[in-house]
Amino acid sequence: MVLNVIYYYYYLIYTKIIPDNEPHATVIFTLSVSEMMILNLLLEIYLIKSHCISLPIWISVALLVLILLFNIFYYRISKKGEAIVKNQPKLLKSNALSIVVTGLIFIIAIACMIFGSNYTHDLLNECKFGVN
Repeated sequence: MVLNVIYYYYYLIYTKIIPDNEPHATVIFTLSVSEMMILNLLLEIYLIKSHCISLPIWISVALLVLILLFNIFYYRISKKGEAIVKNQPKLLKSNALSIVVTGLIFIIAIACMIFGSNYTHDLLNECKFGVN
């Protein structure tokens, strides 16, 4: 599963590159925010394209809370995060591919955060006013 690979490589970042005293908690938070950024942008684009409305901020916050709670239960409480670190999953048994995919997903999540609001703002203006 790709998310397990991402979890593992985020864990490596928070233990080897940016040491953290609570790496599992930091990984869960980082993974949750990454997932939320991507899902939030996709949901926002869908709402604008189909209903010409913007996503209320409280839905974005609720989405983050739900994803965070799910990830806490899935990775922390069930001890799945520890099992992932022990198993050291890789995509197609390739360390390089796993690093590239993890990096790309992180970059996509950051791009959603940085450029997503401008893109959805332009989409909403185009939808409401017919302005490019």
